[in-house]
Amino acid sequence: MKTTLTTCKLAALFLAAILTISTTALGAIIYVDGDDTMVNANDGAFFDGTDMTTPSAFSTPELIKNQGNETLTSAATSLTTVPFTTIGSNSFLQLIYDQQETANTGGQPNRERVILTGLSVFVSPDTNFANATLVWALDPSDQVHVNDQNRTGGPFAATDTPQSAGGDMTLNIPFSVFPAGTTSDDFLFFRATQTDSDNGGDEWVLNGEGTTLPPGMSVPEPNTALLLIAGLGALLGHRIARRRLTIGGRSPG
Repeated sequence: MKTTLTTCKLAALFLAAILTISTTALGAIIYVDGDDTMVNANDGAFFDGTDMTTPSAFSTPELIKNQGNETLTSAATSLTTVPFTTIGSNSFLQLIYDQQETANTGGQPNRERVILTGLSVFVSPDTNFANATLVWALDPSDQVHVNDQNRTGGPFAATDTPQSAGGDMTLNIPFSVFPAGTTSDDFLFFRATQTDSDNGGDEWVLNGEGTTLPPGMSVPEPNTALLLIAGLGALLGHRIARRRLTIGGRSPG
């Protein structure tokens, strides 16, 4: 009886080990569609697929334009041009994914789906990628499914603008992952790998009207970012007040 129990325990432990290895190897599927906000990734990054991510103006040119299933790395982009957003006490650089997949036609279902298997952000003191340091990368065992109608765990809702001009998803990278000494005078490189693309032209862009860091400023700690936003707001308010006083015929003093 004792031998039988020991054998059962060993079998259970072996099965648990197999399941653990399988789970680790397979990783996680991160689903993002039009109802998903603040979908967590590794190291504090997150994705957002709601229509709140749609900007009124895009950067030109785009960071990356994937023409199908491939890996591409962007050219050097000054951090002064990369918008950030602040949520609570945390600030995030924000990159926008503009998907251009076709509808479910020709007997090929789920054609709006794109699978992203690799995403990486690098920072460099100059425009030479050889000097760049990896800042953040999607966990290599994970993959992101954008507009996957076969998703598990809930109903599907397409993002705001698949197949048309607009933002379908944002990738938000926390300031906390950037190395000490990073400033807005540094340069960002972005790399993306995608599969299951049938239409090409899937773009990573920047919000042309977002809040950006001024030249020569350190990539701030979260509280510093809040102070920066407050300072910009106060400066704008002061300028508006001065303009109103001038229009009213009074000297601003």
